[in-house]
Amino acid sequence: MSKDASARGRSNRNRGAAAERELARWIRDELGIDVSRQLKQFQEAQHFDLTPVGSFGIECKYHARLNVRDWWRQAVVSAKACGLIPVVAYKVARKGWRFVLPYPSIGGDWRFDYEYTMDVGPACFALIVRDAL
Repeated sequence: MSKDASARGRSNRNRGAAAERELARWIRDELGIDVSRQLKQFQEAQHFDLTPVGSFGIECKYHARLNVRDWWRQAVVSAKACGLIPVVAYKVARKGWRFVLPYPSIGGDWRFDYEYTMDVGPACFALIVRDAL
């Protein structure tokens, strides 16, 4: 790997870690739930980026280009392994956070199908989490 590629990789990891910390702070401030970055994500496969938020497992992404369907597949793998409801939290620079999660009335294996998800803003996500607690 070239020096430039190595520096870009390090920069991307740092930006991703900063986004995870930002989201964890928002969850603590908004919901009063103490969450932190889950360092197991680097050591073992099938772990979410943050410690669980109630029954939700959050995969956190900060990218210039959206690839939500692939991120959803990654979250579903972790959700099935951990017994949690999958959530993809993503942030696009200068646009704020969005959350992809299963439509609430969908249960069973259907909740893992991307076609039955919804993409909501922070206020709606907070409301859904509060209702689930």
